[in-house]
Amino acid sequence: MRDRAATENTSIPQIYAEEANTLVDSQSASGTFPVFRNVGSSLYRARRRLLPPLPQDRQDIVIPPSLQVSLQGEQFVLLYLPHNAAIVFGTFANFDTLCERSDIYMDGTFDSCPHLFQQLFIIHAFFGERQVPLLYVLMSSKDREAYISLFQNLKDLAVRRGRRFSPQQILSDFESGLILAIRDEFPQSLHRGCYFHFTHAIWWKVQQLGLSTVYTNNESIRGHIRQLMALGFLPVARVPEGLHTIIDSMPNASWHNKFNRKVDRHHPDIFRLIRALRSEQANVTRERLQIVGGQEIQRRNRRYDSLNRDLVSVKEHYDIGLLSELEYLTAVSYSLARNAA
Repeated sequence: MRDRAATENTSIPQIYAEEANTLVDSQSASGTFPVFRNVGSSLYRARRRLLPPLPQDRQDIVIPPSLQVSLQGEQFVLLYLPHNAAIVFGTFANFDTLCERSDIYMDGTFDSCPHLFQQLFIIHAFFGERQVPLLYVLMSSKDREAYISLFQNLKDLAVRRGRRFSPQQILSDFESGLILAIRDEFPQSLHRGCYFHFTHAIWWKVQQLGLSTVYTNNESIRGHIRQLMALGFLPVARVPEGLHTIIDSMPNASWHNKFNRKVDRHHPDIFRLIRALRSEQANVTRERLQIVGGQEIQRRNRRYDSLNRDLVSVKEHYDIGLLSELEYLTAVSYSLARNAA
């Protein structure tokens, strides 16, 4: 148990329970197995013994050698930006793969971010319809300058490795600093906003305005808000007109969840987070090799297949003039609502 406590990210009570369960078929061994209150303190000490004291400032962070490598023994800390303003985790194999992919996805999470940083920023690559996290970045700021510094350092790392970090298409959330930095550092890339984050931003605004109850109880308001969410399916040039059409019709509202569950607490200390990232990296290495080997690692979701067919059909009707813009937005919103039911 002490070895597991010192090396794993699993909680101490869970380690104790799992070890106890291995003896469930042996009455004699179970009878002599120590109770948790007698061994818990020593297990927690074993976990703390191999780690330095928790830093009180970013500049005091010293990552122990055991956490600087992945579970497969590869270098896992790729970059320290000045004053530890950002720390980039991943492997060189991950980074090389990222440079090779044409389409990438960027977003951040906050629940699993240590208190000394503002976010854990993830850079994924697409393999067909599958997105795989390749770099994990602890960032102390979310402004334009912080993202520019990160991207410039990643591009410099690519040059040192004889590669180019210049994706053809970047999908991201709607952080204003990130959008400006992508525009500055990747002017040749096609930048798209993530539809999930678009709808999430609308729902957050609904809640901020105190309209959650109205949205739940008023079908008319609910329909208009869903039409707003459907604006993402209009051609870009028609979005302003579509928005005004909705306003005129109104009366006078995925990886992060899984990873946050793995971390198992809000705002963990930095060493707990790194242990979880190393565990995730082991999964990424396996999935990347499976994809290269031609294996299907995730079946398509039938519900989303059905939604895609519905949306294609609705768009075809709109393209040939059978639906007005408002009818198109309404039809899309109904398709999304059926999918969410």
